[in-house]
Amino acid sequence: MNTVLENDENTPSNGDNGSTIISRLPMNLSTLFPECRQQQERVWQGSFTFVHACDPQLGLIEKHILKKDNPGWKVDLTHLKCAIKMINEIQPKPKFLVVGGDMVDTPPYVETLGIHSEQYKDLKDCFDTMLDPDIKAVFVCGNHDVGDMPTFTTMDVYRNEFGPEYFTFWHGGVKFTVLNSQYFKFPELLEMEFFQQMEFLQNTRDDGALHHVVFQHIPLCIESEDEIDISFLNINQPMRHEVLNAMRTTGVKHIFYGHTHRNGISQIGPIEHVMTAAVGGTFDDTKSGFRVVYVSEKEITHEYIPLEVQFKEVNITADEDIQTTDESLLKKLSELERK
Repeated sequence: MNTVLENDENTPSNGDNGSTIISRLPMNLSTLFPECRQQQERVWQGSFTFVHACDPQLGLIEKHILKKDNPGWKVDLTHLKCAIKMINEIQPKPKFLVVGGDMVDTPPYVETLGIHSEQYKDLKDCFDTMLDPDIKAVFVCGNHDVGDMPTFTTMDVYRNEFGPEYFTFWHGGVKFTVLNSQYFKFPELLEMEFFQQMEFLQNTRDDGALHHVVFQHIPLCIESEDEIDISFLNINQPMRHEVLNAMRTTGVKHIFYGHTHRNGISQIGPIEHVMTAAVGGTFDDTKSGFRVVYVSEKEITHEYIPLEVQFKEVNITADEDIQTTDESLLKKLSELERK
């Protein structure tokens, strides 16, 4: 089955080992979703799978969970490498991988741009060198990628690093819409961008799609459309109602979220709301992992797959040397690769 996602035309060869490195960032929509393929991708072509993987958040584990004095992101990278290795081995091969936001932990404010850039470089290198070239990568804007309080500057950094923050694409008769939930969380900060995204959403009809799926980082709601505002965990009222009304009008039936670092599924009216826990660190007993999504003509189903490497299973303590921790995880990853 053909896919609208294609390899970047500029794919430099790695002269050291002869392998091909695909530059996946920033996303080039004209390459990922070429206009000449859009019409044929509106036609159902058979069942397929994709992967939803959220919050690799390079820098989170050592800073927020292990609370290191000088936190790095080696452990987060080991989790990400394990996830990519497992995704590469899925059969049948996923058509694309959606990274559901918070790719790095440090936002690109002026005072933190240095660390942010280092985390971004390691993230980009990981995707460029490890992900199967036939599995295309789609990135969703998270709050850590632009800051809880985004600015014109942080949004410019995001676009330069990752590409557009909202867009649609088709694959095999299914319509997918990617949104920037920070515009919904704090619409007053970048009002013009918020209104432009709302206009985009309101004009995004299903156009005869078998399914219409949305990806955004922050959940609109956790269990109920009428639930209370929960600090940073959901989108506040009345914005929540406004966005959900627009989605119902445009035929959305499934929304996939990240952000909470937990799993959760709620059927709220005609829309299934799916939270996927983190590839990186989690804050409860949830194991780090990703979600495999199965798309058939009649339905969309999914299952959560825990990583084969879990930093919590290496008996890490806040006082343990992080190099020892990283070596333990890398040893486990190497053992898996030899199987």
